[in-house]
Amino acid sequence: MLRLVVALQAEARPLVDRFRLAPAGSEPFPVYRSEDQSEDVWLIVSGHGKAAAAAATASLHLLSGGGYGRVWLNVGLGGHSRRRLGGG
Repeated sequence: MLRLVVALQAEARPLVDRFRLAPAGSEPFPVYRSEDQSEDVWLIVSGHGKAAAAAATASLHLLSGGGYGRVWLNVGLGGHSRRRLGGG
């Protein structure tokens, strides 16, 4: 009962591998789902920005059957154009 929202395909790849997710659609967002349906893990790739993340979250909520009691995580990489990785 896990729902994952990521902005980039690069962020999705390790999660797809870890949870053994298979493609489950691509319109309007790429969607992946656990191959073992008893695990009930879904992932959606939203693209950049708050509006895209909100739209993808709503889309995945409907696509995965809605309901309550699911864990939702927005997983991503933080970055900055002028600062080094891990630095201040």
